[in-house]
Amino acid sequence: MEPIYKQFKTTIRRLGNSKGAIIPKIIAEDWGLEEGQEVVFAIVRTSGYKSAKLKDGAQKQSNNGPV
Repeated sequence: MEPIYKQFKTTIRRLGNSKGAIIPKIIAEDWGLEEGQEVVFAIVRTSGYKSAKLKDGAQKQSNNGPV
């Protein structure tokens, strides 16, 4: 699978020793989001589990394998 930085057109900040990355804005087909849709935050873990909360309060989750 492509590296995270190619899937998401934004900067990724690692938080300490956590295995997740916080992504303020994402553009990803994997989420079923419209291109350019703004996301409050998203977490991508090495296990492949992904979770995002949209600005309108909706939440999206995906588990499509390792990222």
